[in-house]
Amino acid sequence: MTELYFKVNAAIKNIIGKELIYSDNIAVVELIKNSKDAQAKEASIIFKNENDIEKGSITISDNGKGMTLSEIKEKWLNIAYSEKKINKDNIVYAGNKGVGRFSCDRLGSKLVLLTKSQNGDYIELKINWEDFENKNQNDEVSTIPVEYDILTKEEFLKCANLTDFDTGTILIISSLRDIWPTNKLKKLISELEKFSPSLEDDFTISIFSENQDKDIVHKLNTKINNNILDKVSFKTTYIKSKIDEEGKEIRTTLSYQGKELYSYVVPNPYKELKNISVELHYIDTIARAYFTKKMGIRLVDYGSVFLFYNNYRISPYGNPKNDWLGIDQRKGQGRARYFGTRELFGRIDIIDKDGTFDVLTNREGLARNKAFHELIAYDKDDKINLFSEDENTIETESYGYVINIIRQLEAFIVEALDWNKFIDVLNPESKKVISDKDILQNPQRYQMKTIEQEKVRMVCERLLKSNWNIKKLSINEDLIKHISDVANQKREEFLQDFLEKIEFKSLNDMTKHEKGTVKRIIEEERERTKKAIEDKEKSDQKRIDTEIKLHSKVNEVIAQKKTIEQINSINSFLKRSSNQDIEDLLVSMHSILVNTSAIRNNVISLLRCGAISEEVKEFALEIYEANQRNDNIAKFATLYNFSDKDNEINGELTTFINKYLEEYSSQKTKNKVKIINNLNLNILVNREFIPLEVMMMLENIISNADKAKATELIINNQLLEKKVLFTFKDNGRGITNPRYLENPRLIFDKGETSTTGSGLGLFQLKKTIEKLGGTVEILNYNKCFELGVYLDAA
Repeated sequence: MTELYFKVNAAIKNIIGKELIYSDNIAVVELIKNSKDAQAKEASIIFKNENDIEKGSITISDNGKGMTLSEIKEKWLNIAYSEKKINKDNIVYAGNKGVGRFSCDRLGSKLVLLTKSQNGDYIELKINWEDFENKNQNDEVSTIPVEYDILTKEEFLKCANLTDFDTGTILIISSLRDIWPTNKLKKLISELEKFSPSLEDDFTISIFSENQDKDIVHKLNTKINNNILDKVSFKTTYIKSKIDEEGKEIRTTLSYQGKELYSYVVPNPYKELKNISVELHYIDTIARAYFTKKMGIRLVDYGSVFLFYNNYRISPYGNPKNDWLGIDQRKGQGRARYFGTRELFGRIDIIDKDGTFDVLTNREGLARNKAFHELIAYDKDDKINLFSEDENTIETESYGYVINIIRQLEAFIVEALDWNKFIDVLNPESKKVISDKDILQNPQRYQMKTIEQEKVRMVCERLLKSNWNIKKLSINEDLIKHISDVANQKREEFLQDFLEKIEFKSLNDMTKHEKGTVKRIIEEERERTKKAIEDKEKSDQKRIDTEIKLHSKVNEVIAQKKTIEQINSINSFLKRSSNQDIEDLLVSMHSILVNTSAIRNNVISLLRCGAISEEVKEFALEIYEANQRNDNIAKFATLYNFSDKDNEINGELTTFINKYLEEYSSQKTKNKVKIINNLNLNILVNREFIPLEVMMMLENIISNADKAKATELIINNQLLEKKVLFTFKDNGRGITNPRYLENPRLIFDKGETSTTGSGLGLFQLKKTIEKLGGTVEILNYNKCFELGVYLDAA
């Protein structure tokens, strides 16, 4: 028998190069992936004369491990060879086809490759891709030479236009095949922003160009930011699910506005799937407005549900108008019943060390094999067979894993929350979709729909009847009881966010629309404050009645303790009580808290507008102080129901502060500052003090840390001879205003502030400490802010 052999014609270059990878953006991303796989920490893309095909060039460089001459010969020039397939170190790579390097051919007809490995030579490789084109039948790819040189360091640096170089690879692509106008550069940047979740963690990308277009210049000549999901700070309703690394079980949690509503564990019925995580967010009217503000682009133009494979995004999944999960197709069957891509934003992450999935050679998606089918099967005629746990019998049919997770979120939003829509108070039957602009134009007219607790509970419990054999289901009953309050809170946060956005504008700088919105919000708050006062009067009478009923027991506790232990006792009693009067009181106090927060923000906006007289400013400061007292009274009543909140008590201050910090940390879900309480409770400070004033002091310290962008506040105390020193240190930005750097104690004067506050917090703090017979000092303000409070020891 005579043997024959395949021949590889030079035309193979076109098939795996410019014809296979037809998108310039994908070509650039492929080359960046190679940099990441080469263990680079940084990669850069430099465009020169990108709008001139003949003179233009693209340079892609990295500081990875580089290549030796042997590696160039045996690996880089070896078509379809990839050492990434031979993965002895269990490292996850982006590619393993051995053709990604031919993306250079897609971008330009000429390539200069410069590379240096550790202890290796400085190497230059030149390729003219046109040498492989228009060849005859007998022209094999291996018969066409490419040139290389071993350079000196000086020659290498001159060629690379650098002053120094350690290890890595530089690709200089010229004779471009297409120009790169502004809109094309914008799309490339958008693609790179979604490139990998590890951006900014262990790998950075920078992009450089002389393009001066105002729509793009702020994103050039700097590092690319990763804008996927974790950078979006608005609150949404979302679901997270994960199949563990061994593929044994699925763990899923659904959260409503940042609060966990339910979670469950189920044996994984998908035999091809493991090490996969899903995170999906429902984007409603308010969330959509936040997204546009934060990202500078509408969600519909940014994308929907992205897929990451081994830490790299797979295009075109999630791109605008890409319906790879059949979501829009299903919505066409009933717009009021189903999600569309405009309502969903999220990501799917696959870590595949076994090659279960397969990236298509042209990088346009994953191969539609059995694993991919189990992942996203959405057609009712193409469901997955789910086997019993012993894998011997088919128990039922089901949609793909991701589709099931989407439908669980969808069921909660559509059936339990009724889309959590706003209603037109003047026209409740209207079917009009209410936008964020409608809400800002008339806050009083558009309110949140009431959420029925029973519908929420029904949807949660229905999970037990699903195709999945759910064994461990946990439901947050407390959240179900207060779910309408959380929804209304989100509306309030949206309005407050608008006020914060314009708080540094004077009245003259505001647009007509902004002035009108501020006026309407203030009018709404006046009405709500009026109602809150009426509610408070009613609740005061109920409180009096309640206190009469509880008089003997409360007085007994006060007489015996008269210290912070009475707060614990009464608080515990209230938590156990089912008395309707107490519940009404707490509801009223919650309403007061909502209104005092709004009043505080409006007064701050008024103080900053710069167009008011000193007389009005003094009047506004008095309103601020009175409102702050009301705010703390309501908080105090909500947390403690403490009868002496506004009178002096003779107690131990360290214990009081410690208890208040514990309660504050457990109650304050909005606060971003983590409180690290290191108080030594054996250091006693006996004083006569008004609890309300100490509370206000502590809240002002925490609030200032939050405004200074601090993430933590550390509280300590120590004994210094006959003095006790309390220290409050945050890791915020410290004092940067030159006015206060010259004289830091100015910051304790009324109206002075180094944050975005009103300038009253530290003024009130100083007054409180002086009443306690102590002094306050600024101990440190360099990239932090540390206060020291000195009091006589017990």
